[in-house]
Amino acid sequence: MTDEDISVEEQEETQAAEEEPSEEEAAQAKLKEAIGVESEDLGMLCRKLTITIPRETIDERLAEQFAELKREAQVDGFRKGRAPLRLVEKRFGRDVGDQMVGTLVGNAFLAALEKEELKDKTIGDPRIWVQMPEERPTGTGGKRTVLTDKLVEIDKALDHMQLPSEGAMSFSCEVELRPEFELPDLEKIPLERPLVEITDEIVTGEIDRIRAMQGQYVPVEEGGIKADDMVVADYTCTVGERVVADETNHALAARDQRLEKIPVEGLGEALVGKKASDTVTVEAKVPDDYDDAELRGQTARFEFVLQDVKRLRLPELDEEFLSNIGADSEDELRNMVRQDLDARRQHMVQSKLRADLREYLLSKTELDIPSGLSQRQTDRALARNMIEMYRMGMPQEEIEKRMDGTRASAAAEATRELKVFFIMTRIADELEVSVSEEEINGAIAMIAQRRGRRFDRVRDELSRTGGLENLQVQIRDEKIMDRLIENAEITETSSTGPKKKTAKRKKKSKTSTKDADATPETT
Repeated sequence: MTDEDISVEEQEETQAAEEEPSEEEAAQAKLKEAIGVESEDLGMLCRKLTITIPRETIDERLAEQFAELKREAQVDGFRKGRAPLRLVEKRFGRDVGDQMVGTLVGNAFLAALEKEELKDKTIGDPRIWVQMPEERPTGTGGKRTVLTDKLVEIDKALDHMQLPSEGAMSFSCEVELRPEFELPDLEKIPLERPLVEITDEIVTGEIDRIRAMQGQYVPVEEGGIKADDMVVADYTCTVGERVVADETNHALAARDQRLEKIPVEGLGEALVGKKASDTVTVEAKVPDDYDDAELRGQTARFEFVLQDVKRLRLPELDEEFLSNIGADSEDELRNMVRQDLDARRQHMVQSKLRADLREYLLSKTELDIPSGLSQRQTDRALARNMIEMYRMGMPQEEIEKRMDGTRASAAAEATRELKVFFIMTRIADELEVSVSEEEINGAIAMIAQRRGRRFDRVRDELSRTGGLENLQVQIRDEKIMDRLIENAEITETSSTGPKKKTAKRKKKSKTSTKDADATPETT
């Protein structure tokens, strides 16, 4: 055999070894063949999967775990690896079972996606149906514990799932699906570059934002409730004969919002004009994806007994306030704000171009989102909006106001945001756009600066609330839009209004995040 023949043989052996599946891949393929999957289309871009893991598979996985544990376990009275298998099973059975539940459920879910050809069509993690104890108000001031079927996130569900002592293991989960659609042409998108003028009204609006950050809620002595006042109330929520909630001294804003995971439209209008000690009743429909299936589609009745009313008071533009922000007079403050806005003028222009680009993509993409949009996806869209408002430096009160209003009647706005999310995700795949850790940290630093907080605390808060993922998506979208703008047909507008010239940037440049700190919505 020549050296050349040996070389070819070695290459073939190497290639064969690379193509041979790993133990983990082989085990997953075996699981895919073993499990049973029943699929039910729930509409709303949602699919229900009922997954059954055969007893043979469970026993095989347990045997593997105990065999490995036997080799490593330290059991009193025996040398390492010498303890009888039955003793190891008795000693560590519960821990192995708890660990095995998470592993089996996760692997079986992934295998089911492959089996149903849904692997690249789902969004996020599944939610799983489990029986959970729930404390329900009795309506007489007491509470009782009942077992009820709940649709919950996978990490919460695992706390209530166990391996069966005999027989197969079955569980049902719901997954959300990506819609299928075609992207419009992304070359030479027509856009107009606006002329941004920093007017007195814009300056005043920015000063009001600064004042709102230092505003305080004070008791309302006279008159009725006004929109956005803070109200303290006792309330009950009933659906049919069932008391869903019985709360005391609950603080809520006088506007439409979501309570007990139910959008309460008309709440703001019902509260306006009322006073402490008044009773207000509002009805609302329970969403079709409510976590308690028995209540879906029914009418919830909210009864509020008002206790107290407070109103946001902005600080006066007095010497103390001006001194706190480093200005000697109101005129100096206005000049400072105008200079800051003027320095951010280009950001405003870019923000307007991005907004127009979003509208173009929405108008040119045939993408139908069902009217029964799930609350989970609505929350994702709202969370991305909240991150954007943080980056704009918007006062917390204004953020809460916008979020409450959108939560209560979120269908239209959330549908638009979700369409943009799907479109941008497809474009990101095509253009291979990604976001680095440095870019995320830069955006967090800007949020911290705008809100006067420490970087580490802002990052920790975003991490706890899922905001880091939303921030990453927002930065990704900005990079995509800036790249598309680089290749757009941009029409310049003059101060007198008519179109002045048309230019197409031909040179592609690396997208920077220096403009990622979104600015006031001013054009």
